[in-house]
Amino acid sequence: QQQQQQQNEENTATAQYSNNQLTALILEYNTPKTLANTLKSYQKNGLLDYVNETILYIQEINEAKIERAKAYKNVRPIGSVVNTKLHHGVEALVHNASTEYVLFLEKDWEFTFNSTS
Repeated sequence: QQQQQQQNEENTATAQYSNNQLTALILEYNTPKTLANTLKSYQKNGLLDYVNETILYIQEINEAKIERAKAYKNVRPIGSVVNTKLHHGVEALVHNASTEYVLFLEKDWEFTFNSTS
């Protein structure tokens, strides 16, 4: 009976979580190499699968930066052609999120936990 109760609790926890309720937000400025390593690690280890969308705000955005960002699953680049202040980027990220909940992620931190291991 204890095992059944534990299974029911796990099922309830799983049912309450839905990736269509969460948007990942990343603010980036002039860090193409570390951003690439970060996004690769987020994709490789399944982090991007847990969110509905990932929005990347790029300071001094251009076509090359947009194309680099689009190489990753569910990453939507937005940004400004000039370097705006931090709060402008944060406001734009939150305003563009399509979900009620958001998760701010670092642009220069590699995710090493693999959800399949």
